Amino acid sequence: MFVRTGTTWMQQTELVAADAADGDNFGGSVSLDGDTAFVGALRDDDAGSESGSAYVFVRTGSTWSQQVKLTASDPAAGERFGVSVDVQGNTAIIGADLDTGAVAASGSAYVFTRTGSVWSQQAKIGASDAASADYFGVSVAI
Repeated sequence: MFVRTGTTWMQQTELVAADAADGDNFGGSVSLDGDTAFVGALRDDDAGSESGSAYVFVRTGSTWSQQVKLTASDPAAGERFGVSVDVQGNTAIIGADLDTGAVAASGSAYVFTRTGSVWSQQAKIGASDAASADYFGVSVAI
């Protein structure tokens, strides 16, 4: 994380997952809104090979700390949850482009909201006309 003072950029810290593992692709997607940062790790293997995850970091003063690690409510190997992330205020969206929600690799996106310091999944969305290899969720934005 870098902060700017005037025209000078200084490194404030380096974000590292508490359970970092080789090959997770931590940082493959990143979103920042104020004092909240989301970092995707699409190849995290906690729920099977490349099931994916997203990490939430919060800043207090100049210190960043990991708040939580998010996974899909229905994690599965190969869905790449965290391929894309975006956060705005108390709402976040996380893409899983290879999710087989409707058909193989149709993809999906998961919406999370924050109450206090707790992030909860509110919805899983996908295309109404989902087809194989659509990769819905490869890019997300709020």
